[in-house]
Amino acid sequence: MGGSDVKELTPTVIRAFDGLDIRVDAIVGPGCTTEQEQAIHNAARTCSADVRVARDPDDLVDRMAQADFGVSTASSTTYELLALGTPIVSISIVDNQEPIAAALRDRDMAIVLERQIDTPTIMRAVKKYIQNPDCREKKQKRGKSLVDALGTKRVVSKLIEYN
Repeated sequence: MGGSDVKELTPTVIRAFDGLDIRVDAIVGPGCTTEQEQAIHNAARTCSADVRVARDPDDLVDRMAQADFGVSTASSTTYELLALGTPIVSISIVDNQEPIAAALRDRDMAIVLERQIDTPTIMRAVKKYIQNPDCREKKQKRGKSLVDALGTKRVVSKLIEYN
């Protein structure tokens, strides 16, 4: 939910997986406080799903690429998930994320939730992806078609052209 989880939504998201037979990687960002991390661990302990909490893991990109889907804020992480082809349940939590959320919604590239979310709302979105592999595949293809992860090469190529 961002590097610092400013709205402290991670425990709410974890609770959305309760009752599901699924493995969940709950990532604690580097900006999270000890209290936030403790709340995340507490939510993980009370959830029946296999929730594994990791603080700022070195293999974050691999985890994102291997995930069936991700639950994330409509932040810069969105572009990483799209480039990796990871379907997204996206939540806009601050004003500057609204354009990203709107673009995802307008292009049907993610399940986009409103700011005022609760565990049942997240659970419905999660279940939609779990129960509908075709939906995940559609979002995966649309995401990769928009963000191909070749932007750095294009920028370098343009810089070389100007030299």
